[in-house]
Amino acid sequence: MATRDYIRKLADHRTIIIDASAAIANETYHVVERFTLQSPKLEITAPSTVKRNSVFNVNVNFRNPLKQTLTNCSLIVEGKGFRRKIFSISDVNASAMSKTTLKLSTSRIVSETFVIKLYTNALKESVGFAKVKVSGKLHYRFRKYTRKSMKPRSSVAYSSTRSSNNVTIDMFKCCETLSQSISNDE
Repeated sequence: MATRDYIRKLADHRTIIIDASAAIANETYHVVERFTLQSPKLEITAPSTVKRNSVFNVNVNFRNPLKQTLTNCSLIVEGKGFRRKIFSISDVNASAMSKTTLKLSTSRIVSETFVIKLYTNALKESVGFAKVKVSGKLHYRFRKYTRKSMKPRSSVAYSSTRSSNNVTIDMFKCCETLSQSISNDE
């Protein structure tokens, strides 16, 4: 049987489910068999340590296990402090090897685990992991907020007075205004 005959009829996670029932004499027999197709193993090579905010390469290789071309291939990279990125890759011929280099960077100073997923039309999903330790110094950034840089939220909710460079809020008027607006809503 050719791959094209069954690939679109697969259940979730590349599974073939065979459900058979038979009635023999006065007894009924029921058998369910599940077969999972082999998914391509992602071979991921990444540097063990990288510097914060630097670009580094991650190599992702895999072999197409099917006897048909894999189409609409994409690699999705995710991590805890990493913004999700989607990389489209070219179609992979039958039994061919795909070699892709991804350029990544991270700003967190931790041991980062990248989850790399391969999606194709035929095989749906394959998952691999890469651990990278990010080194460097953490820089704290502070911003001074002044009256001009802050946008007023609502004139009803806040009644404020200005005292030198600091912004102070008349709490009594604020609470009074809020309680009036709540009672008006009821």
